[in-house]
Amino acid sequence: MSDPMTAKRNRLHRILRGEEQYAEGPPAEQARLYRHEVLLPESVHRIREMVAESPLEPVDLLVSLSGFSPETTVCAAAFLRPKELLVLVSHTARSGLNVIKRHVDLPESHIDTRRVDPLDPVQIYRYIQDEVDQFKRFNNAKRPRVVIDITGGKKSMSAGAALAAAQLDSEMCYVDGEYDSLLRQAEPGTERLEFIRNPTKLFGDKQMSSAMLELAHGNFAAAERSFDAIAESAPIPARARFGQSLSALYAAWSDLDQSRLQLAVPEMRRRLDDGAYQCDLDLKKRIHRQLDFLDQLGEDAEGEALLLNFYLLGKNYEEHDRREFAALLYYRTLEALFAKRLSDKGFSCSAPDWSILDEDHQRFFEKFAALCEQVYGTRPESLPLDVGMMSAAMLLQVIGDPFIRRFGLNSPSALSHLRSLSSSRNQSILAHGTKPVSKELCEKLENFALRGLQQYWNLAHEGENVDDLVAELRFVDGL
Repeated sequence: MSDPMTAKRNRLHRILRGEEQYAEGPPAEQARLYRHEVLLPESVHRIREMVAESPLEPVDLLVSLSGFSPETTVCAAAFLRPKELLVLVSHTARSGLNVIKRHVDLPESHIDTRRVDPLDPVQIYRYIQDEVDQFKRFNNAKRPRVVIDITGGKKSMSAGAALAAAQLDSEMCYVDGEYDSLLRQAEPGTERLEFIRNPTKLFGDKQMSSAMLELAHGNFAAAERSFDAIAESAPIPARARFGQSLSALYAAWSDLDQSRLQLAVPEMRRRLDDGAYQCDLDLKKRIHRQLDFLDQLGEDAEGEALLLNFYLLGKNYEEHDRREFAALLYYRTLEALFAKRLSDKGFSCSAPDWSILDEDHQRFFEKFAALCEQVYGTRPESLPLDVGMMSAAMLLQVIGDPFIRRFGLNSPSALSHLRSLSSSRNQSILAHGTKPVSKELCEKLENFALRGLQQYWNLAHEGENVDDLVAELRFVDGL
């Protein structure tokens, strides 16, 4: 069965060539009437069927340039279904306004028409700006979605409208189709809507690149502000909102601020699940894994998640050359590892009960004192009241904990090396001294912390590779 539209287009060609009559007047006038009265309603019907199957995002205000062919304005309105329509028409092309009002599915009170000077882009801009301001005022809209259709009108009008779009940060579109050389326009029934990238989007891209750079460099608070600013001005803000939520999550995570994490974690889950911005599938899985880890961290603030978290944050700071913070967190990783091995035996480093480790207090003290003498060169007078990192490591050596042996700290010389690293770190600005942390010291502390994590995980989680876990949980640096 042949397409009815094809038959109607063929008739239009015959009318235009003078082979068939439709109304009074010259063939060109008859063809114009036939297009408006027969073909245009059919085109609009087809467009509405397409839109019903794949609806476009709602448009608040459509600004359309109209010349001697009002069909493009009618088709643009059928595609976009705006709440309001502003038609800008040159003084010499007013006859098409009745066609527009007849075929556009809007009350006449929602259609505004302005006659413009095609050579005055400032006038075109002001008319569009006035219409946008009125829409905001009467509809309580903070940022209406405005689309400027530049298909019709003279070329100078399109240039003026494009300038207005650039200034107002609006979207632009045009109605395209299969070109008919006889009609010198798109064949009726082949119309499609194309969006044109707004020149101001280039600036949005630069802003997005800047925000992404801040995210990649670990400046999470700055990245959150930048993404927020982009989302406020972007016509489609989903990606920026995603970046904002991720930056807020990482900022709270870096600060280990549980109150902020309680808000940031569920917010990030909503961003991942709402579908407004579809990130890479592997990235999505990775962020979901991070959120599960943060839930675990919140549920057990002193558990294994904390050990891993100290190392993760230290690695992040080291990558961004913030070695003072990295060294502190690697030190905390080691401190927490030793404390965790002791706490697994019921022993508390902050309130030591020595009978838990050995019921013979004097015998235990002698072993500890002898090891201290080998590591420090001096013999303590008593067991420590508060167990720090080095004391915890030596206690684990005294009781023969397998973790210390696997770690390679089961000799006085190895413990002396650890003590040397600890002393160097304690001279840093964020500890008890004034010296900056060198790259070499930071790398040594990182190496010790990672080795400790690996050996702890081998004992506590047989068959689970902590290196894979670290890779999964590392902060992402792009969307």
